[in-house]
Amino acid sequence: MLDLMAREQPFPKLEFGSKSDFDRVDLSAVRHEIAGHEATVASDADSISVPGYCAVCGVETMFLIDYAYGGDRANGRPNFRERLVCARCGLNNRTRNSPFSRRVDRS
Repeated sequence: MLDLMAREQPFPKLEFGSKSDFDRVDLSAVRHEIAGHEATVASDADSISVPGYCAVCGVETMFLIDYAYGGDRANGRPNFRERLVCARCGLNNRTRNSPFSRRVDRS
């Protein structure tokens, strides 16, 4: 497994009060920056581990990225939405961000 060094807050946290607030914001620059960051994280390794913050666990931890649920292995681009898995709680990116996730104590 390849471990990557942490970058300081690669993306700003964006919060919106409503769907209409979200719709008024041009996110093309953010999407472009995310795609660039994903390209630097992508690897030809079967799995990689990256540092980050899990909102469910409430701590900085490591996240597993692999090809278990798709992605583009030929171009080294895993499915970041499905396989950004917290090492502490085991939840993937999509599940951690669901409205049903809540902070848990895993100490």
